Amino acid sequence: MADQLPAEVEGPALVRDLDAYNSLLQVIKSRRSIRRFDTRPVPEEDLMRVLEAGRWAPSGANIQPWAFILVEEAERRRVVAELLMEEGRYLREKDPRFPAYDRRFHMDVPLYLVFACDYRAKQAFPQTEPFPVDITLYMSVSAAIMNVHLAAAALGLGTIWYTVEEPTEKRLKELLDIPESFFIPSLTPLGYPLQRRASARRPLDRMVHREKLDLAKIRDDETMENLFTRKMTASVMGGKPVDH
Repeated sequence: MADQLPAEVEGPALVRDLDAYNSLLQVIKSRRSIRRFDTRPVPEEDLMRVLEAGRWAPSGANIQPWAFILVEEAERRRVVAELLMEEGRYLREKDPRFPAYDRRFHMDVPLYLVFACDYRAKQAFPQTEPFPVDITLYMSVSAAIMNVHLAAAALGLGTIWYTVEEPTEKRLKELLDIPESFFIPSLTPLGYPLQRRASARRPLDRMVHREKLDLAKIRDDETMENLFTRKMTASVMGGKPVDH
């Protein structure tokens, strides 16, 4: 079996490149969740550039468990948009604290990218306990999703990181002929943004811990509860400073 593994590629090791780092960090900082889109289509070459970035994400055992489904046809896009608008109503009924932002913008989305992940890929991971096996699969597909979002931002395209609810996923799988061996971890509109949004992050020194977890830096229960109220959640989603 070992002799079937790919040989090491000859060439230079990774080199320190501050210009590349600064460019990457700028893309990371500039990526935002976009909710207003131009209706013009995304060029095919940029679509493939975005998906090529997703293709090169790391994955457990290099199993690459993802599939990228592009939804461009008008009627199918309309159905996806209606499902997501219906999901907004479902979320508000399930949790009244959830920010009730208007999802009608979906009617102008030029394209949807649906991520599908193959549950069967878990067989390639060490079969120890269910938790690490599941986490390995979720982290793998999340890496591909993040690569896609960053590549889209670098190309001037807007996205949103959507986690679909169970009723939505069921209907999307029917619409897109996705078998039961797959699940949908996320989807995103993809197009040219018609808005610019600001955001903020907690200070880095509140997140960095040396040698062990510093409990003095951990948010207390009252702060955490406030983060989950409707007011605080809406504030965070609106891009206002977060210093907790």
